[in-house]
Amino acid sequence: MQNDENIEVLNDFQKLYKVGFRCVYYEIDEDIDSFTAYLKNFETEKIEILQCSTEEGNYLMKYINKLN
Repeated sequence: MQNDENIEVLNDFQKLYKVGFRCVYYEIDEDIDSFTAYLKNFETEKIEILQCSTEEGNYLMKYINKLN
């Protein structure tokens, strides 16, 4: 298990969240150890996609769920 501060995808998400991006969907593909989060900035209509391992994705998913 990693420390939250050392998870790059979590840091990337926090930076995007600060500038208006919100998670609209995320998915886990355990067959290929992949977590994908789809983010959208509703003011600019821009979309960002974050991908990482399922282990890191579980940290991100818990963080996202706390925001809601």
